[in-house]
This record gives sequence, C-alpha cells and structure tokens, in this order.
Amino acid sequence: MHSRFQLVETQVIEFNQVAIQKIDMRTDDMFNRVMSRDNIAVVAALEFAASGARLVVANSHIYWDHRYRDVKLVQIGMLMEELEKVVERFAHLPAKLQSDLEYNNGRGPPVYDRGEKGRDIPLILCVDLNSLAGSAVHDFLSTGQIPPDHEDFMSHVYGPYTAKGLHHRLGLRSACASFGEMRMTNFTPTFDAAIDYIFYSHRPLKVTSVLGDVDRGYLEKTAGFPNAHFPSEWVDPIRPSRSNVDELVVISQSSPSSESKANPRTLTTSSLDPSIKSQSSIQPNKSTHHHSYSIPYTSHRITPLPLSALRHQRLKVYLSVLRVCVFVCVCWSISRKKIGLFSL
Repeated sequence: MHSRFQLVETQVIEFNQVAIQKIDMRTDDMFNRVMSRDNIAVVAALEFAASGARLVVANSHIYWDHRYRDVKLVQIGMLMEELEKVVERFAHLPAKLQSDLEYNNGRGPPVYDRGEKGRDIPLILCVDLNSLAGSAVHDFLSTGQIPPDHEDFMSHVYGPYTAKGLHHRLGLRSACASFGEMRMTNFTPTFDAAIDYIFYSHRPLKVTSVLGDVDRGYLEKTAGFPNAHFPSEWVDPIRPSRSNVDELVVISQSSPSSESKANPRTLTTSSLDPSIKSQSSIQPNKSTHHHSYSIPYTSHRITPLPLSALRHQRLKVYLSVLRVCVFVCVCWSISRKKIGLFSL
C-alpha cells in the first residue's frame, strides 16, 4: 500500500532520562519524585510524499497519580521543551527537491521560515494527561505558561521551573476548544471524565470537524471504556480527507454517538499548506456561520457485545476480585495466628 507520508525522523522521549541531563534541576525532588517514573513520549516527523509539506505527530502518557501533580507539570514541561527542539531541527532540514505540480500551485515544496524555529510546521499532540480540563498541565498546553508559584508544584523545588515558571511557544489549542472538552474519555464504575486530549498548532493547522461524545446507550452495555472494541482513548484522532489534497481532519478522541452524526460540531477549515488548491470533493458546510468546509467522513461503529456476554465478562471480573479478597483475608488470618503463637 502506497503511504501518503514519508517518515523523516522518530524520537522516544524518556522523561526520567531527560531529567538526568538537566544539571540545573538536580534537586532532591527531581531525584525522588520525577526520575523514578518511567513515562515516555513518542514523536514522528513526517513529510507528505506528494507535496513535501511537513507534519509532526507526538503521543505521550503523563504520570497518573493526582498526589504527584508536580511530577505531571515537570513531565509536560520537559515534553514541550523537547518538542520545540524537534520542530526547530525539522525546520532546518532542506526542503524536498521536487513535488507534484498539482500541489502548492505548482511552486514546488513549501519552504519553512527558520526564524519561526519550526512553529510554522503543523504539530498534533495526542496526550493522556490523567488530569481534568482546567488542571495545571491542561492550562499549560493551552496557554503556553504556568507561573513558578502555581499550587500544583506543591512547594517542591525544580530549579528554573519553580524559579521562573513554565513556558512554551508552540501555540497549541485543544481540538475541542470550541465547545470545551469531551464529557468523558475514560469510563469505569467509579470514574467517568475526560483525561485524554488532542492538541494542535492552530496557526498552520485548523480543525474541520469534531465527533461527539461516546453514546451513553453504548456505555451502559459495556464493562468500561476503553475496552476490547475501543482499546484506546483516541478513536481515529487523525483522518485524511478523501480528496487528493494533502489535508488532515482532526477529530475528537471518542467514538461517534447518534447525536454527533446527526449534528456534527464543525469548526473552521484550513489545509496544512495554505496555498494548496481546492478540490470539488470538499463541500461547503451550511451548519456554521463561518465560510468553512466539511470533509465527508464515514464512521465505522462497532456493534457492542450482546448483553449476556457482557454480564458474563462482568461476572468473571467480580469472581476474580472475590478470589483475591479471600486470599488476602486468609493470609492475614494466618499471619495473625502466627504472631499470637510467637507472643505466647
């Protein structure tokens, strides 16, 4: 199968390894709280095969424990620093020698301004923040700054992060910024909220449409989400258009609901390459006041398991939990008896 992209570079960012290299941040808190976490990020620098336009895609998982909110901030701060290095390095690479005349109005591959330090290269970040919208990590990605005395640092010391604050200039925006965020991306019997997000650089790249929330009727028939049918919090986060244009559609992390298919949320549209020519397959969207376009999209909804099978799954889970509880109680009882014997 012919790929639309050419992979230029990949990079794995290990936050604990990045922390070791930061001489000015070698504090007790950095050693004891950050370096012991093994969270990572993966970055891919891509180039459109036909036009030579560039794109950077990153995916990351941030530490989960709310009691370590300072660690979350440090990890996301290091991620932004590394991404700024990646896009700047990508911008310094020479442009592709030639491209299909159909693209960029026949002017050849796009040239990126080195003075922008890669900020004019489209960036898409899929990140599991394990944090709600309005948290420090979410605000930092959206606004580009966090003050040094932010309460989520919790009086811990992290060198320049807690002396000068966090800053980035990537110009990121949530794919769901027009209406807030998804109601949930993680669903369990005890938790139901959005903790996973898609951010994009809003200068060179704009959202065309966003799928709605996961259908509540579906969730009532499942043991949880993500699950075997939807193994990731991000369901088709990036989907190319059906035209021949090198264009991307950024959509939300969740599966489509019946409401979203009937009334999709549509935002402003833009191509990765502003001078790219329009195609007749991109149809005007009349549901918005903007002069925007909606790219046709067909969702592939997976039929949930029958209710009997789901009950069987839940029963297996409950029995497994019960076995563990019984085992722990037996071990505790035996240990108590042994302690009593020794005390005699």
